[in-house]
Amino acid sequence: MKIRAGFVSNSSSSSFVLRGIPVTKEQLALALKISQEEIDECGESYEVLELIESKLNPYPKYGQLEKMKVAAEGAPIEDEPTYELDVHSTGNYFGNNDYDNLIIGKEIGGFEDGEVEEIGCSEETDKTILDELSRLGLTGPLRTYVQMISNDNY
Repeated sequence: MKIRAGFVSNSSSSSFVLRGIPVTKEQLALALKISQEEIDECGESYEVLELIESKLNPYPKYGQLEKMKVAAEGAPIEDEPTYELDVHSTGNYFGNNDYDNLIIGKEIGGFEDGEVEEIGCSEETDKTILDELSRLGLTGPLRTYVQMISNDNY
C-alpha cells in the first residue's frame, strides 16, 4: 500500500479574458455569410463555433505564409476578408456551454493557477476591436469577459 503525505496535485487549467460584445450565432452567421446548410452540417454544437472561427480567419496559423503555400500548390485562393477577432461560447464550461449566445472580441489576457494579474485595455485596443466589429456590421458597448477554469485534484 502507498501512502501520500503532503500536497499532491494533478492540475490543468485554461482561461481567457476577452474584450468584446455579446452576439447570437445567427448574427455572426449573417455577418460572415454562413449558410444554414453549413450550420446544419455541423454535427456537434461546438462545431458551429469552429465554423465561425474558420470564417473569421481562413488562414489562422500561418496567415500570408499559408496563403503562399496554397497558391504554390495551385489551388485557387479566395480573397476572403480576415478579422483579428476571437469568439467564445457563453454559459458554464462544465457541461452548459451555450453555442447560440456567443462573445466576439479580442483576447486581452489569461490566467494560470494562482496567478494575480492586472487586466487593462487601452483606448487604442478598444478602437481596434470596435473597428474590426464594425467591418462585420456589429456594434455595441465593449465589455470585458473572464473565464477561469481550473481542474485541481488533490
